[in-house]
Amino acid sequence: FAREYLELTKKIKKAGIGVTASFIYGFESDTIKSLFSLWKFCFLLSPFWIVIALLTPFPGSKLFDQIQQEDRLTNLNWRSYTGKHLLFNPKHLNRVAVNLAAGIIYLVIILTTSLGGRIILCFVLYDLILRS
Repeated sequence: FAREYLELTKKIKKAGIGVTASFIYGFESDTIKSLFSLWKFCFLLSPFWIVIALLTPFPGSKLFDQIQQEDRLTNLNWRSYTGKHLLFNPKHLNRVAVNLAAGIIYLVIILTTSLGGRIILCFVLYDLILRS
């Protein structure tokens, strides 16, 4: 499936269409290793922009019901349901560590694997060089 996605994306980009790739991290099967796999996939894909959200068990969904039944839900404040925080204790990830590192991880993935991120990185580096 991933190879097919890469091939289709290549065709879309060849036609001159910019690609925004969206991913969700924090599924029960996700580990730190799968985060590295996501980075590698994004690098191969090389989209114009990347959006990464953390898995969010929205009230009324099967995921919400399952996590609530298993007493793994950690936050019921609706304002926190933004995709920027893990709101439950995943089976293979440390929720606190993921929440603390998510912004930095997201930034690293964007800046190193997407065209838009590389453009931003060039401007930042250029500005740093001019200031020194």
